[in-house]
Order: sequence, then C-alpha cells, then structure tokens
Amino acid sequence: RSRDSVIERYGAGPHRVMIQIEIPEDEINVASIDSQEANAHDLGTIVIEMASLDLMPHTVQVFLDQVHEGLWNECSFYRNAYHVLQATHKKGPANVTKRFLDSGLANTKFQEYSPEFPHVKYSVGFGGMNAGSILMINKVDNSHVHGPGGQRDSFGVDDGEPCFGKVVAGFNTIEWLSQTPTSNEKGPDYMDNYVKILSASII
Repeated sequence: RSRDSVIERYGAGPHRVMIQIEIPEDEINVASIDSQEANAHDLGTIVIEMASLDLMPHTVQVFLDQVHEGLWNECSFYRNAYHVLQATHKKGPANVTKRFLDSGLANTKFQEYSPEFPHVKYSVGFGGMNAGSILMINKVDNSHVHGPGGQRDSFGVDDGEPCFGKVVAGFNTIEWLSQTPTSNEKGPDYMDNYVKILSASII
C-alpha cells in the first residue's frame, strides 16, 4: 500500500530529496566536490536518494510526505557524534515543532528495517523506535550499532532502526557539518551552534 501511494503521488522514482542548510557566507565554496556535480550540489546542499520501494516502502513514504509538507524546513542539525550527524524539529522554534507534531507524520506506524539496506557509511535513517523526527546521516558503517539488536540497551527491543536513503551528493557539506564544534553541555556531542535546515525538497 505504501509503495502504491508513493508511486501515485511522487512517481516511480528514483526519488531524491535535496536538503539545503544555512552556512555563513564567508564559508561557502561554490566549487563542487568533484567536477561532475552540478552547482546545486555545492557546499550547503545534501542530496539523498531513497531506498527501493521494494525494501523500505513505508519509511520512504513517511519521509517524502514530511518533505512534501515542508516539515523539515527550519529544523536543525544539532548533533555531531563521531559516527552520526542528527537533525530534528526539537531544536528549532516552537512553531516548527508544533507543525511537525500536528502533521501526524512525526512517527512511523511500525519499525521497518531491511537487511538489504543497512546503516552503512553515508546512508540515511531515522533514529529511535517508530520514530520519524530524528534524521540520521551515518558517518561510518553503523550496520551493527543501528541494525537489529544494536540498540537493545537503549530501547529494550532487537528491531533495527529504519534506514531508507543514501547520500549521493553534497559530501563536502557532510564534511563541513562533521567539523562543527561540539560539547556535552546541552547533550552528548551536541553542536555548540545548531545548523538550520533552510529547506528540504523533492527533486
């Protein structure tokens, strides 16, 4: 059902989402990470390609619907750990969180996971159980940590966290985010200054 809904609303795919983040003007470098990337993939932009609808139909639908409704606009990247970057609505303005929660799209309906689409380096998933409000970019291979049994101590279940996409452009932006200073004053590996998501759009 999710597969059919995605195809009906967004086409057969492949489905891609572009995330644009706020970077200080003096740090923007218009040179692409390699000569084959278009200008739209310069520093400040991340492009995520969705997993096959045969593998992760429900989670892909939830994320695409979130993006379509503009829910990730004005959210923030807030955590820069050695293994992941994380973004959420919870660290932005109150109206952003309200919009997210009122949408009915803040959570997945069930914990979807495919062993054929694990949490390898540069893959993208949701953090938590039945969660849809913490976006997670894997900086290293987290197949074990975020796969089945990896979060047993945290959540008390063996289900893997949903992994539904992979970064296909904007690796220089991920590198920039990975260099943002952190401390543990606000939380574990929280950025000193959160980085706003200006927009997320289906391309």
